[in-house]
Amino acid sequence: MKYTHLHDEKLEKICETYQGLVRANVPLAPFTTFKVGGPAKLFAELASQADLIQIYDLVSTYQVPILVIGNGSNLLVSDTGFRGLVLHLTGSFAEAKVLSETTIEFGSAMSLPVAARKSAQLSLTGLEWAVGVPGTVGGAVVMNAGGHGSQVSNTLSAIDVVSLNPLCKNFGNVVAQDVTELALSYRSSNLESSDLVLAARFKLEPGDSTKSLETIREIVAWRRANQPGGQNCGSVFTNPQGAGNEFSESPSAGELIERAGLKGARVGRAQISSKHANFIQADPGCLAGDVLALIGEVQDAVKERFSIWLEPEVKMAGFEDPKDY
Repeated sequence: MKYTHLHDEKLEKICETYQGLVRANVPLAPFTTFKVGGPAKLFAELASQADLIQIYDLVSTYQVPILVIGNGSNLLVSDTGFRGLVLHLTGSFAEAKVLSETTIEFGSAMSLPVAARKSAQLSLTGLEWAVGVPGTVGGAVVMNAGGHGSQVSNTLSAIDVVSLNPLCKNFGNVVAQDVTELALSYRSSNLESSDLVLAARFKLEPGDSTKSLETIREIVAWRRANQPGGQNCGSVFTNPQGAGNEFSESPSAGELIERAGLKGARVGRAQISSKHANFIQADPGCLAGDVLALIGEVQDAVKERFSIWLEPEVKMAGFEDPKDY
């Protein structure tokens, strides 16, 4: 698909037309946990349905690629940036609504740790694990995020989603989809990059607030003891679904990387964490290219050593061929 070339004159026209909502050449590094990467050609922060309506008009007028970001905790942006429209939800899209005794709805911009604590405070159990995932509800739905033995699909009941693809029959129409329609599997769904999740409804179980909050404290303590802080995206690779020749059970990505002798390995200012081998730390001055090169080195080394190809869990943005624009 050929996209609109966003040269300076066109950028200026778009920003004038959608003044106060759309900005040009906005740095994306501050919106990611890696803190690396270049700018977005266009950037819009959506706080209400009124903002969203303007975006419908923009994308139906201009063919531009779309990138939706939450906390940017699972995202690597190219050093050249993203040559399209980046959407960041906030405001009313970060609210929570109690729909019944056991059903709670979170806006897609709601932080997962906040959602976990809100559920616990309401004496609902099932989302305690989410306190250890530094993303948003929307992103968690798209990738079926998980941790500590659970995942989104275990308690998700339905979502509200809108297509931002003008060629889609549901373009601009908010549609409620049942969890069974999302094809949720290990770290994946059938949602497209042009699908914008607006809200998610979770069916939880009655619980004990005190016990849930204690579980949350234990998860936070475990995370601090076993995972590095600083500039990283969390787990870089998904765990392989199938055992290698040397393993009686499916090994984790971190185990494979460590056994390949890569703990502490470095490319430029990107380094495999010495605390957890499935984390890449981006030191000050790091480039996205450093991280990408280190990812490639890990994949090649693990493939050579164990005949297992590690698939990245981190999403890449802005690495497309410039000829596509």
